[in-house]
Amino acid sequence: MNITSLPTDDLCAMTKSELYQEFRKFGRDVVRLEMNTVIAKVRGVPLKEAKVQKVLKGGEVAELRKRFA
Repeated sequence: MNITSLPTDDLCAMTKSELYQEFRKFGRDVVRLEMNTVIAKVRGVPLKEAKVQKVLKGGEVAELRKRFA
């Protein structure tokens, strides 16, 4: 699959604040836990390091949207 066939939304990085707004119906604590888990898994970093990240990369945003779909 080439990159032009992917939806552009999935390629955009987003801040945690923007994602909290997008998924606010799930509650901030639930969204926070999932965000940090996705960051840790995708980047291969400890959860403690994932918690201090402010921006999620495009692939992480796509994974989070899949989890909340």
